[in-house]
Amino acid sequence: MSKIILFNSPRNVGKSRAITYLNSKGYNLISAECKESLHNLTMTLFGVDPDRYWEIYNTRELKEVPLPEFSAILPYSEICSMQELVGRWVTKDIFGSHRKVEFTIREAMIYVSEIVVKSRWGNDWFGKERVRSMVKLENNYSDANGCFVNKDLTFTDDSAAFVEELAPLIEYIGQENILLLRVHRDGFTFEGDSRSYIPDGVIDNTIDVYNNGTEQGYFDQVEEIVRKFLNE
Repeated sequence: MSKIILFNSPRNVGKSRAITYLNSKGYNLISAECKESLHNLTMTLFGVDPDRYWEIYNTRELKEVPLPEFSAILPYSEICSMQELVGRWVTKDIFGSHRKVEFTIREAMIYVSEIVVKSRWGNDWFGKERVRSMVKLENNYSDANGCFVNKDLTFTDDSAAFVEELAPLIEYIGQENILLLRVHRDGFTFEGDSRSYIPDGVIDNTIDVYNNGTEQGYFDQVEEIVRKFLNE
């Protein structure tokens, strides 16, 4: 059976850097992120070219700024819902019962996730998409000879943040094959974000990790936990 390592924390705490480090140490972790589907949907709905989208997403100065690429005309009710989610009033111009908004890329992702998708297809939709992606990767794994074989893999997701998205994963691979790392760092919170820490009791194997010292010390903590999990 495949396994998965979930990272859960506010932004800029070190989740993706830990995964990069683990891969550099030979762990061969395969991405299975709920937010992969979210990125694709956000690009499509806002009509943003992929090259431009990733330029914005990977540039800190652009990532936190409202941009015309992520503008839309929305009903007042959705704007009020977004204000509750992101903590700021996003409206610009008024068009009758609708208003024009200009989001940051992060706010655009929150809008697509919370207002467009989950309100219509359920809070577990992205979790189901992750499982479908995992099944596809397992069934289309190519061995050293280029032949497709069914294979148990080690997956990772640095965007775990919603309890409802975990139910399909638990059903598919079981609690014993899931590791949840809640990463903490002084001064970093979920303020202005729709995400949160996964509470106790959801994933049996939940461990809190603290990134308050040296980066190497944090990496060493994570590697020791992951090594034990994969060798059990």
